[in-house]
Amino acid sequence: MIRAASLAIALLSGCQPAYAATYGPPVPEAASPRLPDNYSIMPDETMAQVEARYAGETSRAWRDFWIAQGMAAADITLTCIALGQRRADGSPKFREGNPIYGPGAGCGRIVGIRAGMGAVQYLLFRRSVQRDPVKARKGLRIVFVVQGAVLASNIYQMAK
Repeated sequence: MIRAASLAIALLSGCQPAYAATYGPPVPEAASPRLPDNYSIMPDETMAQVEARYAGETSRAWRDFWIAQGMAAADITLTCIALGQRRADGSPKFREGNPIYGPGAGCGRIVGIRAGMGAVQYLLFRRSVQRDPVKARKGLRIVFVVQGAVLASNIYQMAK
């Protein structure tokens, strides 16, 4: 009864009881992309700057991923062109040397296996970018070196 009386006095006097705010509508939080737990925030950065930096790093990581996939497509195209070339006696001029594709691999097998590998790379990279886009881009450097070396080798072999 004393509690009800003190509540009535507080309401009549214009004071709000301390627990009245718990019955109000929820306060909406600012919409922001989920940042990874390990994402670094500098002391002098605002949240908007951090979100912009994260979005930029994510965008650059995806751009690099699609460049790497383009290099793989160029490699497959050159390989299929080379496998179709024949010598004057009708024997194949080139053969596929990648052991993943197997001996005597044709263009169809190479495209199929590479498409599957590209799908797996996409799934792994998507998860990696969500965790840390900077580290994901660093990992792509290995892909650029290997894919670039293979592409250069194929171009050199076809030019001979």
